[in-house]
Amino acid sequence: MTHKLTELRRNESAKVIELGGSKAVQDRFKELGIFPGTTVSCYAKAVLGGPLMVTCRGAKIALRSHIAKHVVVEKAAA
Repeated sequence: MTHKLTELRRNESAKVIELGGSKAVQDRFKELGIFPGTTVSCYAKAVLGGPLMVTCRGAKIALRSHIAKHVVVEKAAA
């Protein structure tokens, strides 16, 4: 089952399935190392729709919620 990246809970991991948004947004994800097939982990979420902090390929990345919602992920099986 797929979800938006913003739906991950703290300390939850998921595999990136698809990148949405404009070409510029997709290019920015790729510059940050977020590609389909990579694993991302949420390590912090700000309140009231603030930034989402994730790790991807060993890098810590802060993504605004309105941008992170364009990443479709599949949560790891529990």
